[in-house]
Amino acid sequence: MEHLKSVFSVVVLGSLLLFSKFHAQDANQLLVGSPVSGQITASNTELWIFNAVEGEVLSFSARNVSGNLDPQITITNSRGDVIIENDDYDYPESQNALLEAITIPRTDTYTVTVSGVGGSSGEYALTMLNGFSQTAWDDNFNGDLVWQDVNEAPTDSAFTVAADSGQLVLAIIGAETRGVAVNPNQDEFVDFYATVKVNVSSGPDGWTVGMTLRQQDPEHYYLLNVRSRGEWRFIRHENGTDITIRDWTVHPALANSTGSFSLGAMVSEAGFDFFYNNVLFGRLSDTALLDAGNIGLSIQTGSSLSSQITAAFDDLLVSVPTLSEGERIIPLRITVGQPAVVTRDIQRQALISATGQLSLTVPESFVESSRPGVERVPLARGAVYGNMALGTTVSWEAVSDGQTGCGLILQAQDDTNYTLAFIDRTGAYGVSQRQGDTFHAGIFAENPALTGTQHALVVIVRADQILYYVDGFYGGSMTIDAAAGAIGNAVVNFEPIRTSCSFRDTWVWNWDN
Repeated sequence: MEHLKSVFSVVVLGSLLLFSKFHAQDANQLLVGSPVSGQITASNTELWIFNAVEGEVLSFSARNVSGNLDPQITITNSRGDVIIENDDYDYPESQNALLEAITIPRTDTYTVTVSGVGGSSGEYALTMLNGFSQTAWDDNFNGDLVWQDVNEAPTDSAFTVAADSGQLVLAIIGAETRGVAVNPNQDEFVDFYATVKVNVSSGPDGWTVGMTLRQQDPEHYYLLNVRSRGEWRFIRHENGTDITIRDWTVHPALANSTGSFSLGAMVSEAGFDFFYNNVLFGRLSDTALLDAGNIGLSIQTGSSLSSQITAAFDDLLVSVPTLSEGERIIPLRITVGQPAVVTRDIQRQALISATGQLSLTVPESFVESSRPGVERVPLARGAVYGNMALGTTVSWEAVSDGQTGCGLILQAQDDTNYTLAFIDRTGAYGVSQRQGDTFHAGIFAENPALTGTQHALVVIVRADQILYYVDGFYGGSMTIDAAAGAIGNAVVNFEPIRTSCSFRDTWVWNWDN
């Protein structure tokens, strides 16, 4: 079994967490969309506080402005617990810090600590945005009116688009009539987060407002609607026809609306997430319109002939992901938790496809072996998986000291052709493809900080690439021979030690079928 270790290429991953106790009153306020700046010396850190609600999606970036500063950002909750941190998000291309599209675990007051790695110092700029990390479009409607009707309203209706007191005001009269306005000068977006403030009034039959997403032209777009009854729906408009993706659905976040709120939509490949006052109220996927398009604003009347609605929109902000060589950044940290939470977050970060599903969940499974080598136990007999994410929480017991560990099997064709992702009791972990009697070099790292006998493992297979995360930290990637195969659990013994591996909440997210 020694040859299994010797063929791995060693990549040492280290991260020093700089953290000190503090009081919230020592920090400055950080607001969405309002960049701040500061100065870091070799001996100090700076603190910024912000409030966020459970499920809110935020991004943070800290970039060097002067000096040799290598910024690090650390987010802690009101108890001082570290939620997430980042140093270099795209090393060696960039030493700036980035946390892209992270999901807030609970409603709280949080602190962003900015520090300099390795005693570095200088000025920095810190930005917090809803959704993604780059501001792509910011329209406060204070300039000349550019927005215009896209001719969606019938000719016998009265739909007006106007500017008033620094807001975009849409008004319409008529039964079941829709009005849509767009800014023809805006860029087109594929993956984005759009949020806008809304203040709406209407007649006795209520109001319906929304935004169009990936709008190609007046005949092709997605439309998110919310209405005064505390309901929402999502449609695809094609060739003059509304195709319902999700019909009117009640959600508690929409109840008792005063008509003044913020509406947000996060679009990531085929995935859509919708937010009301930053609270998530809807998630779904659709693959019909994947090309870039405009973002529009919409109002719609009720069924009465005298129906009327007026809505004022303000502060439309669009953020997009940070790219490296035209591709989304692979996050250095992901969520650890229940399968539904993990898959939600890594889909938002474009690690997995939103068109997939949790096709397998196994509450508990066990493997025991005292022989050197890899002892496998298959899961989901007869099922094979290609593009997928496979996760578990693993723990082990060994009767004596020695090198032993546990792992996940994927892409298994037979007893000697499969891929192994493992972690051992020394903190070493890796991924290797076995072909015949040979384990080929792949991912390998040693991290003595990975103490204890319980760890969360996530393996992501995307065509010919594997990504590996251990306890939420990025362990590396490798190119593989793409092949669908079976999955399983494994004991990995480098010595003849009786080892028992226990796997809890093993899950598969599959988007091939």
